[in-house]
Amino acid sequence: MSLAYMKPVVWSVQDGILVRDLKKSDCKAALDFLKKWHLTSSVLLHTFNVKHCCSSLMSFFQIVYYIMKDETSLLAIDDDTQEIVGVLVGKPMIRENWSWNFFRMLLPTNYVSQIIGNFERDMVMAHVPNAEHRDPPSSYHVFAICLSPAYKGRNQKPRFLIDAYKVARSLGLPKLSFIGKSLNDQIRASRIGMTEITKTCYGDYVDSNGEKLIKTYPSGQYYAIHFEMDVGPKCNMSIYERRIE
Repeated sequence: MSLAYMKPVVWSVQDGILVRDLKKSDCKAALDFLKKWHLTSSVLLHTFNVKHCCSSLMSFFQIVYYIMKDETSLLAIDDDTQEIVGVLVGKPMIRENWSWNFFRMLLPTNYVSQIIGNFERDMVMAHVPNAEHRDPPSSYHVFAICLSPAYKGRNQKPRFLIDAYKVARSLGLPKLSFIGKSLNDQIRASRIGMTEITKTCYGDYVDSNGEKLIKTYPSGQYYAIHFEMDVGPKCNMSIYERRIE
């Protein structure tokens, strides 16, 4: 049976919020949700004022749609109203996916989208020895987590990450990975037991000529952290779930 006709997998139901697979039929609604809430809450999208640049906006959501269409991202739904209240954009990234050739094929020609996309890729590659010739371990990589303002403060983001862990485990991937770009996201990732791998200051991210690529950023948000968590049959996520209750 085609995945397009399979019922979504429900990963969790807690406090009236149901988290399930994001199907292809959900992509338009998910993109509309991200356009409404993610553009101002994301550190880098806010920094580059993507909301007010049509070409940057279009190219960024081309990338997001490409990631979501394989149906491994997640939706959070209010169980009473059936409205979308959160989106987690994630994708199984096998070793070859992080190569320059693959990643540059994914990125459009828009300059801002290239900076944002390459920043994500470079952080993942930063801890890989001889990065020009080697690939990082395969993982389920969380590219973005977005919640509507009314549902923030309910511990939904760390629960989203726990559900992403379950997705990684179901796909047989050895790791869950996530770039925490804001202080709050970094606290949440640490809270469920994710391990800090590398840290990159926004002001230190430069091109081959040494020119700063991220010249401004919100006060108090000075760096991003690459987090990982081992995934395997012996891992017990109930330990981490109790940390956010």
